[in-house]
Formats: sequence, structure tokens, C-alpha cells
Amino acid sequence: MTRPKTHVTGPVLAALTLMALSVGCVKRAEIIAVMPDGKVELVTFFNGDKDDVLGGSDPARPAGDPPPSAAAGWVVNSKDGKDGDKEKTTVAATMSLNAGAAIPTTYADPNSAVASAATRFNTQIAIEERDNGTYYHFKRTYLRRRWAPFEFHRKQILESDNIKKLMENDPKTMSPADRKVVVDAMVAVETEQQIELLDMAISRVGNGVPQLAQLAATQQIREFTSQAGLGEKIMETLMSSNGAEDAPELEAKLHARIDAAVAKALTDAGTDHSIANATVEALQAARMEFQVSKDLEDDSWDVQVVLPGKVVAHNGSDEPETIEASDLDEPENKDSDDPTSKAAFVLAGKLRPFVDSPGLQNVSWSFKFDALQDRDVVLMASSFVPKK
Repeated sequence: MTRPKTHVTGPVLAALTLMALSVGCVKRAEIIAVMPDGKVELVTFFNGDKDDVLGGSDPARPAGDPPPSAAAGWVVNSKDGKDGDKEKTTVAATMSLNAGAAIPTTYADPNSAVASAATRFNTQIAIEERDNGTYYHFKRTYLRRRWAPFEFHRKQILESDNIKKLMENDPKTMSPADRKVVVDAMVAVETEQQIELLDMAISRVGNGVPQLAQLAATQQIREFTSQAGLGEKIMETLMSSNGAEDAPELEAKLHARIDAAVAKALTDAGTDHSIANATVEALQAARMEFQVSKDLEDDSWDVQVVLPGKVVAHNGSDEPETIEASDLDEPENKDSDDPTSKAAFVLAGKLRPFVDSPGLQNVSWSFKFDALQDRDVVLMASSFVPKK
């Protein structure tokens, strides 16, 4: 989908209408508006499959990246809908901040289980007074998600010609021999990815895990995932009519037993109990981060900053656009039940006094999750208001 140019109300809402047509992914629209006095208005929209949007905020759903929540200080409105047999939801959230106040670095409720694994973004806004006027500097950094080690093993194992061809088929139509080949490949990927996560956990704990203990824990993971019966359980899940519902429970049990095996292997190899426990906790945290990253695979971001005056430098996707009074008008077909409309109109009212003086311009960026794989995404823009 070509990213539409965005102003604050009409065009933004048109973009969100297009976003609502997408199935099986989450579309995010984020607006950061800096007022001449340094106050900041934040508006965020999430739209997509209900499980994807709410996964990070509902313990009963698969782990995912959380949307904004009231517990994290946002004013939140939402609306559910349907796209065929798919449950869809739209979440709109706003936050008003005084000049110099800390800007949220994540949408997660700080007390939630997924808080440490959620997407993080650091935002800096600086106002620089000079003899000839005032500069407004904006910088927002979306922190990288570690991805390459896990993708390497997936590609190495699952993208061989034989496996790729087999996985195009419904497991129910495969021969028992072909199903075993596929299941063995899936177990092999899971094994290597869990070892990568263990390596990450040990590196976070520090130097308290001896090399022999690390190797013992690694070997324990390999032995556990190769034990008799595991492949059969996975195959039963693939074949079951409730496979999609049963798979998370099977995976959770597998991970719990891996954690216990790792803890035992570390302590048996001479690692202090407290360090072994810390390693398992770090392993669980790393695993959660990876699960959230997998949930983000089909997400996309449209980000917009509104700055006073004229934008003089930026690294945005398009040239800056001047916000006119007509851009802030209420459209005739406004749906009063639409949370995106409500949020956009509130923001429009706060921007309207500054359209003529000192003027406002916006800069936009657009990226997908692959932009965050092992690299930060940094958005920057600076504007200038001359001294009268």
C-alpha cells in the first residue's frame, strides 16, 4: 500500500480508513505535535486483528506488543468491528505533556509481564533560542529488535527445497514419513533458537556462568528436544482440529521444561544457585522479547511530527507540508463513534491557534518491522521560528 500523505485530521483519517482494510496485521499511526511553548501532544492509533492489537495487554492472548493503556497514562478509546470472520479493533490514545516532561518510551503498562519486551522508542525534543529566532529539534529512536540469529536458523533449516515444498501442503494430506520430516525440522529450528536465547541470557548475566556450565546447559537443551515422544506430541497438535488453540500450551510446557533442565545443568556444573536462577530469568525475558518480535513481523508504522514555524532540516520520507486551517476542519462525514476521529479532532483544536502564527509544518516517516531488525530507526527534524 502506498503511504498517503498525512495532515492531522482529514488525510490522517483517510489513511486510517485504508489501514482498516488490511487483514492479519497491525497498522500504527503516531503523531507527535510540539507546541510553540514546548508542550507536546501525542496521538496514537492501532488498527488490526483484535488478537494482534491486544495481545500484549491481555494475559489470555498470545504474547504481543502492547497498545497504549490507561495504566501507562494514556486516554484510550477503542472500537471493535468485523472483517469477514475476523475480529478487528481500533485503539486511539492521546496524551498531553507539559514542556520538558518525560515522553513515554513504550506503550506497555510498566507493571505488565510484557513491559520489558515491548517496543521501545526514545524521544528527545529540544528548544534552542538564538539571536535570530527559535529552533525546535525533534529526534525519535525506535530501538532495534534482535532478529538475525533466529532468522539464520529458520532459513538454514526450513528453507531447503525439500522442506519448503513439503510445508506447502496441509499436514493432514502428508504421508507419515513426510510429516516426520517437517516436525523434525520444526524441532531443529526451535532447538537452535532456544540455544541462541540461552547465549543471550548468559551474556546478560555476566561472567558468573563458567564455559563448561554453559556448554552443559546447551547440551541439555539438545538432549531434551531430541527425546522420544516430543515429535509425536507436535505431530498430534498439527493434526488436531484444535491445533491452533493447543499449540501455545504445548510450547509453554516445552519452555518450562527447558528452563528446569537449564537450571539443573548449570548448578550440576558448579554454577552458583543464584546465578543459575538469574540466567533462567534472563532466558525467559529474552524468549518474551523474541515472541514479541515475531508478533511485530507484519506491523507497520506511519509517524508524523508537527513542529512550529518552518522545517529547515529532516530525514523524513517526504518533503515537509504546511498545515492550513482547512486541514483542521471537521469533515462532513465524521463518525462520532470513531475513536480516531475523536482523537484527531481534539488535536486539531489544540493546533488551530498556531496555524497563522508562528505557523506549523509536519514531517512524515513510514517503515515496516524489517527496518527494526538489528538496527535502530532514527527520525529527526528541526524547525525554525524567526524572531519578530
